[in-house]
Amino acid sequence: MSVQDIMLTYISASAATKELFMPCVAYIKDGKIKGRMFDSFLFLPSPNYLYNYTKEGHSLKPMQKQNWLSYIHDLEFAPGLNVNALDEAVGETNKALGEDGYKAGVFLSLFRPVESVGEFGEVGGKNLNFSSPEDRIAGIKWFIDEQLSEFNKRNFKNIYPAGFYWFHESIDFDRDSGMLRPILDYIRSLGLKSIWAPYFKARGYDKAKENGFDLVAMQGNYFPGNPKFPNAGPLTRLDELAEIVKSLGIGVTIELSADNEPGITGVKQYLKYGVERGYMDGYHVYYINSTCKSITGLCHSEDGYFRGLYDNFHDFFKKTLKVGDIVIK
Repeated sequence: MSVQDIMLTYISASAATKELFMPCVAYIKDGKIKGRMFDSFLFLPSPNYLYNYTKEGHSLKPMQKQNWLSYIHDLEFAPGLNVNALDEAVGETNKALGEDGYKAGVFLSLFRPVESVGEFGEVGGKNLNFSSPEDRIAGIKWFIDEQLSEFNKRNFKNIYPAGFYWFHESIDFDRDSGMLRPILDYIRSLGLKSIWAPYFKARGYDKAKENGFDLVAMQGNYFPGNPKFPNAGPLTRLDELAEIVKSLGIGVTIELSADNEPGITGVKQYLKYGVERGYMDGYHVYYINSTCKSITGLCHSEDGYFRGLYDNFHDFFKKTLKVGDIVIK
């Protein structure tokens, strides 16, 4: 199966139902399913789920085995929601299109172990101590296996495991390569892909592929709808982004930061540059605020400017979008 257009699907602040997934999975026009939208979905928590924030900065919460298990069972695979709801939405789309064999890809998230966790929990008969690099590797491998086990036992008919996402947006490879490389090799040994989406010029962005990531999609951090967001840049940022992704052979993370007219304009500019500078033909990750709710809002909007972005997304996914099709105010 091809992985081209991957939607970040946040699941800790709000849950996604089948109804919310439908306009993300199916291209809906005039109330009818006419085609498909995103081909893959990446499930992840909000940063607040993993980090403690203070005036001085932020730090990872010292999670243990029970916390990681709770994330898997209570969020990722919650009954009728999230991964389960996606399978239902793809199944309904397949039925409408008469394409029962189609499956959407699913990426699941991996979290960085915190070294101060001296008693993570028992894995393979041993209580892991994350001050040990070997135990951190063992813990992440267990996290991979546990998520795959939960996925496979459900016998989904319409989705497949595509790989795993490294949640943290900057990496000190001099510090972490000894831990990350075995994990990325392990993912690949399972026939799956690893993916990372660094913020614009984040630490490690230019070393990610040589250190083992299969897919890297750098953020542009162009946020006209929310210009005070961290690392935000002007429109010229998209020119620089296009040059970097071309030189490194990586993908682009396209961002909708606010459901207002400037935010919609910003995404249309991402798509326009994608057509003009060639990154439409590559792979993409999509940060959409409110995720499924925002895409559903675009689909059902009576404002032609907002609905137009939904149609532009569809054509961008199909690689048929033309600059003249993109209306920018």
